Amino acid sequence: MASLRLHKVNELFKREISRILQRDLANPRIGFTTVTHVEVSADLAHAAVRVSVMGDEQQRQTTVAELNKAAGFIQHLLGRRVTIRTMPHIQFKLDRSLDAVFRVEKVLNELREDAEGPADTSTSNEDESNA
Repeated sequence: MASLRLHKVNELFKREISRILQRDLANPRIGFTTVTHVEVSADLAHAAVRVSVMGDEQQRQTTVAELNKAAGFIQHLLGRRVTIRTMPHIQFKLDRSLDAVFRVEKVLNELREDAEGPADTSTSNEDESNA
């Protein structure tokens, strides 16, 4: 039963932190960020917030650093929205799972292009010479 409660807390935190990032956090150094997963510890002392950030590696690292600097403010806003006995300490971490998805997709596209072979231009040249 505790795992169901913890799952609900994780989902609630994910939704509310996403809303805070969209509506309440005005920092130009924070790029386009999506909360992908929240994992609250069983004792509710810590919450690891995984985020996906659009941009190059430097933009990603800057965004995560800025989010961690703003973690206290985010915790404060979260405490006003969520009724919980103790508010967990929030730490933001970069979620690189989408990078793996994009790499696999790129490899699959390359394999598909190799299987199809180069574009056959001989038929178009014959058509032009017959015209």
